[in-house]
Amino acid sequence: ELRVLANAMGIKWSVKQTEDVIATIDQDGSATINFDEFFGWYFEQSTTATMSLASAAAAQLRLTLRKSDTADQRRVLVKGVPHKATEDSVRSFFADCGEISETRPLPWARDGTPSGRYVITFAEPGGVAGALKMHRKRLGRRFV
Repeated sequence: ELRVLANAMGIKWSVKQTEDVIATIDQDGSATINFDEFFGWYFEQSTTATMSLASAAAAQLRLTLRKSDTADQRRVLVKGVPHKATEDSVRSFFADCGEISETRPLPWARDGTPSGRYVITFAEPGGVAGALKMHRKRLGRRFV
């Protein structure tokens, strides 16, 4: 469910707002969106507009998030990164896990400040296994 994902990211959407987002993102009219489509849209929105939206209604909206065969198997969500960490320091920290093709910081939607969360995409799926082994390792003063 897109609303569940949005809530986990600190965004409160009503059913209507969720439907509008799906209509905007869903290019092929299949009523499904994948990870890349959603986060591409999210990062575009978070840099051009505020994401403070009205509180979500209790109604449910089901949405299938298609799993990308390759990209999602190479991607990991990392929490606990120091807020002052740079993308270069995050890349260095995970360099032994495998070649990193992309790092994306996930800022707080309310004000765009660093949240300590990153989405890291590795060139090969084995990088994710290496990143998971980094669980509870220190990056600066924080545990990742």
